[in-house]
Formats: sequence, C-alpha cells, structure tokens
Amino acid sequence: MDELAVNSLLERLGMTEYDAKTLVALFKLRETEAPEISRVAQVPKTRVYDVLDRLIKKGLVIEINGRPKRYRVLEPNQVFSVLIKEKKDEIVSLEKLALQLAELFAPGVK
Repeated sequence: MDELAVNSLLERLGMTEYDAKTLVALFKLRETEAPEISRVAQVPKTRVYDVLDRLIKKGLVIEINGRPKRYRVLEPNQVFSVLIKEKKDEIVSLEKLALQLAELFAPGVK
C-alpha cells in the first residue's frame, strides 16, 4: 500500500489531511522533533504543533519532554485500532439516533 492510500484511509477514519500526513511521517520516522516531522510530512511548521497536539489528545502520539521536545507515534496497528474504534462508536451513536428519529416519525405517533 502506498503513502497516498494510507493517507486516504486515515482521512476516511476521520483524520484531517495534515493529521494523516503527520501520522504517515511519524510512521516512517518513529520518533523525532517537530521541524523534522514538518519537513517529511510537508505540513507547515506553523501548523505542525497544532496537529501534534490533536494527535497527542487522541492518544496516537506521545510527547517526550526535553529540549527540544520529541514526538513518538504508537505502533501502526495501535493507531488504526484507536481510529477504527472511534469510527465504530460514531456508527453506534448514529444508529441509536436514527432509531429514535424513526420512532418519532412512525405512523400513529404524535
């Protein structure tokens, strides 16, 4: 599977384009500093820190304190498991909402 296919899958799993590019870069680099991630991912330096913060909050990337800070991605199978679980949870929530709305509009319900 090529990089574009991985980016596409990550985007289908709810990642933004910059999120996906950053994750793919980290899959290649494993652990490094933000400027290197920015360069490899082709994400502007001004945006890469925001992207990394989002990925940390999702539990996909670990921030390693120090000077300078370094960032490490989880194993790819862990990343995809987290993203797929989020997508499944979203689908379950949508199913519940759809059932509630179906009941609301069922014949004879006022």
